[in-house]
Amino acid sequence: MAAATWRYRGDPEAERPAALVRFANGKLQHPDSLRFTVYRNRDTAHPRKRHRRILVSETERLCYVGHNFGSEVMKCNSLCRYFVGVLDKNSGQMEVYNAEIFNMQPLLSDNLIPDDTKDYQTKSYREKMDLCIEAFGTSKQKRALSSRRMNAVGNDIVSTAVTKAAANVIDAKGVTVLSPAEYEALRVPAATLANITAEELAKGAEERSHCSFVLEELKFLPTDEKSRDHKARCLWFLDTLIKFSHLKVIKKKRKRVFSS
Repeated sequence: MAAATWRYRGDPEAERPAALVRFANGKLQHPDSLRFTVYRNRDTAHPRKRHRRILVSETERLCYVGHNFGSEVMKCNSLCRYFVGVLDKNSGQMEVYNAEIFNMQPLLSDNLIPDDTKDYQTKSYREKMDLCIEAFGTSKQKRALSSRRMNAVGNDIVSTAVTKAAANVIDAKGVTVLSPAEYEALRVPAATLANITAEELAKGAEERSHCSFVLEELKFLPTDEKSRDHKARCLWFLDTLIKFSHLKVIKKKRKRVFSS
């Protein structure tokens, strides 16, 4: 067997060292399926820019990018020289070429323009946590998130319906409960409430002759005669309705009599 020898060949191509790649996120399972593309700086007259290279590798799932310049380059690149040898096993001769290392980083987005973070900064802590669960959460966490969002949607629908119904009720102002005839009929019985004294209020509280709300409102009747009379009529009507609601309803069955 012939003695092993080596010969230095310089760059494989003019001013283009051999590319040695290292992937930042692990080892390749199928290196033969990769496709590499090298880009060089157009400014060949500049002493530094002329050597700048960008190496791009495409796979079925991701695209990787490596540079031999900038902040992403490993510090050891500027302190060491790298070589790659090609050995001919038959002759025992190795040809040595210049090489440079590219640290391949995955390109996670085709959009190279920095994303606008203003919208993210305005989100609450809960919204940020939900985004993390969507991207990295377990199946159980994602199901819980989906369930919580569905409940929130349901609550929003109910809230919207209640708000709309309340708005319809509020907009229908001017509708009176009492007819003019009924309102006039309350003038005589409500007069006792309009002219009630402090002693009568205290006695009514002890005997519970009126509900607590009516007794409390009677303490603050308006001094204006018309407003005082109006409020007294409304309070008497309300107090009567409450008393009716407390009464027991007794239903009697009537026997139907048929003529012979």
